[in-house]
Amino acid sequence: MKKITLFILLFVNLCTAQSKDNLEFGIITALSISNVSDSYNQRTKSLVEYSGGAFGNYYLSEQWSLKLKAIYERKGYAEGLYENRETDVAFNMISVPVTAHFYFGNSNNWYINLGPYIGFMIAAKATSFNVDVTRLFNSTDFGIAGGIGYKLPIGEKLDVFAEIDNQTGLSDILVDNPGSAVRNNRLSFNLGIIF
Repeated sequence: MKKITLFILLFVNLCTAQSKDNLEFGIITALSISNVSDSYNQRTKSLVEYSGGAFGNYYLSEQWSLKLKAIYERKGYAEGLYENRETDVAFNMISVPVTAHFYFGNSNNWYINLGPYIGFMIAAKATSFNVDVTRLFNSTDFGIAGGIGYKLPIGEKLDVFAEIDNQTGLSDILVDNPGSAVRNNRLSFNLGIIF
């Protein structure tokens, strides 16, 4: 957790040292659909959850920016197995994506983004039995984040935005997994405010 806080503070410090006009902050809330898959692309059923967080966005030019998000989210999967009984498994995580944004359209209101993310497991629970299963999962998750969105100015220094965002895990989430790697997948529908 100290590494996340240090990274966020460093990012904000670097951005504010450049120019306050090139930096914007915001808050985000999302409806997320997540599951896990293995190396053979076999997927579990999806779990639907809510998430929220904050971000800083530094503009490198009119068409390019670098965004750092810190998101509290629940990932996981539905109808999995725990001790041969069916249950949903929910992961409480802090995800930190760092994405490059390219803006396009007549007013540069549309954007696409792509970059890496790292996720930190806070807890994992077999929800049907209310059993903590955190020990079965690795404490970090790494992958690629990408999406598309639209931001709409509603005031001089206030915008709202909507985006579709995807995270595809590249690391195995299971501890000491002897079989095919199991990876997180998450699709989210985000709404937010930029100030």
